[in-house]
Amino acid sequence: MNYIIEYEVCVIIFVIAIIVVFYNSHFFPSTQNKLFGSILVFTVADMILDVVTAITIEHALTMPFWINYLLNSMFYTMQIVFPVIGLFYAIAITGRLWTMYRKKILLSIVPGMIVILLLIINPFTHIFFYLDKVEGYVKTPYFYFMHVVAAMYLFIVVAYLIKNRKVLNKKQATTAIWFLLIIIFAMCIQIIIPRLLILGPAIGISVIVMYFMLKNPSNMIDYVTKAFNYNGFVTCLIEIITEKKSLNMIAIEIHDLLYIKRIFGIKSTNNLLWEISSFLRGDLKQSWVFRITDSRFIIITQKRSKHEDLKMKISQRFTKPWSINSTKVMPSVVVCCVGDLNGSHYGMDNLVNMIESALVNAVVKSENKPFYIVENCNIEDFSHTLSIESALHDVFEKGTGLVVYYQPIYSLLRKRFIGLEALVRFEHPTLGLLLPSEFLSIVERNGHIQKLDQIVVSKVCDFVNHYTPFEELDLDFICINLSAAEFASCSMSDDLTDILVKNMKHPEKIFFEVTETIAASSKENLKQCMNQYISLGYRFALDDFGTGYSNISQIVAQPFSLIKIDQSLLQTSHKVIDYIISMIESLDKMTLIEGVETKEHFDMVKNMKADLLQGFYFAKPMSEDMLLPFIHEYKIDKV
Repeated sequence: MNYIIEYEVCVIIFVIAIIVVFYNSHFFPSTQNKLFGSILVFTVADMILDVVTAITIEHALTMPFWINYLLNSMFYTMQIVFPVIGLFYAIAITGRLWTMYRKKILLSIVPGMIVILLLIINPFTHIFFYLDKVEGYVKTPYFYFMHVVAAMYLFIVVAYLIKNRKVLNKKQATTAIWFLLIIIFAMCIQIIIPRLLILGPAIGISVIVMYFMLKNPSNMIDYVTKAFNYNGFVTCLIEIITEKKSLNMIAIEIHDLLYIKRIFGIKSTNNLLWEISSFLRGDLKQSWVFRITDSRFIIITQKRSKHEDLKMKISQRFTKPWSINSTKVMPSVVVCCVGDLNGSHYGMDNLVNMIESALVNAVVKSENKPFYIVENCNIEDFSHTLSIESALHDVFEKGTGLVVYYQPIYSLLRKRFIGLEALVRFEHPTLGLLLPSEFLSIVERNGHIQKLDQIVVSKVCDFVNHYTPFEELDLDFICINLSAAEFASCSMSDDLTDILVKNMKHPEKIFFEVTETIAASSKENLKQCMNQYISLGYRFALDDFGTGYSNISQIVAQPFSLIKIDQSLLQTSHKVIDYIISMIESLDKMTLIEGVETKEHFDMVKNMKADLLQGFYFAKPMSEDMLLPFIHEYKIDKV
């Protein structure tokens, strides 16, 4: 029989070109793409063997029989292995390859393994084909059993894809269906016209189409930088964790990107991000670059040597300026490097959160340096933060765990406590009593900060209504801290207002504390919100005065009734503090000195013009149960 091989030879050349491009391109490191690479290799091997066996069969009588037995057995083995890999590929694109039971996987390859074993012993048993000195190459009646098994796999793939069609995107589904239809049609033609080698070319053409349609999906690419995006990052981590591989990670945070964007505009900033991404993607072998937030890149490598090389290149490049519209700019960059990380030990969510915590910590430690790198970041140091985050998960659903402590405020003139500051704490059975510095940033990051404000205000209302501290303890006021989120708009939140209207009987005795940072950054909104609550009888206090954001004009501009002077001013001279107090009180505003922690501090401030003092020297924050007897029994001896 004379076989027509020209079409197949042409397709072989095209598929080899695709293989060269594929393995020299930077494809996403997913199981799906790895299987596709295997499909490419097996396709070429299958077609080459198809052409070679077509030639050797034509010359079967003039060649040693063992050559034909060997080559044809290899070819038919490829014909069985190919649909098995196709089945695994179909499972991979639905994202369920690593979640399938091993028994199902083993069961799926049993028919193929049986055929392959029969092919191995075929030279001795002649089950599928044999070579005769007169007729040459001869197929047995069982020969078509191999086609039946191959077709069975293809129909299983079709059934599986139909069953799981909802998890496929339109492009994946369309490509898979056409791929299968072309192959099934080609198999039918091949059986009817054996001399026309059409099955190999059909498979090759289908694979070429798959390459162009299913390469790195657009939903995994960041359109600004052409790096992989957060979707790609999550998929990559899932792959690595599922396969229980170690990884090396470099996280890069450009923490002044908003400032750059404000100065140079969005377009120029995007050009800068493109330049940074191009540099990071410059040597892509064995590394993958992701842009997971507006200002954050992460590079994943699996080889430690590559990781160390990238660290050195990043350190060298980011200590030099970048160009924006011919202007030299030095972005403030923080880098955290994590080596030999066992992702499966932490899980994806914990891993992402620990990287987040490590970067936040590094930004704080960088002290606004243009470039700061943590070369060997131990993310296990941030496991405590993750434990807190996990513990906080149910707090805002169940409303348990958050408690309010109160720190008494002392009056020098009246020689007794006349006020309290309400301070939130997180009480946990295993983590213990946590301070705001340990959990507030997590609450803010998770979008629960306003809910926290509402819980604190509600608990203060309950305290006032239950213990009647203004009558029982003869207190004048209670200070409650409010977060910046309350002043994000020009009016206070309805939920917070409802709590106060329904539960607070003494609005005139409540100060809402606002930090200097909020006062400096939300001036117009703040003033409108303050006036809204002042009209209801509440008053406001400016907290942390002296930390660098406010000035006297700021105090004049906003309707604060109480100014709390920060502890840092205690390091200045007596005259400076006296001057500040005199100036504030001339504006008919009360003053309070915070952070009076020691006898030395008290000796310094007792002869100043300040009346109200707060600090550990007088009392630490305490629970409601401890507060009442403490104030009743407090002795003035040390004062």
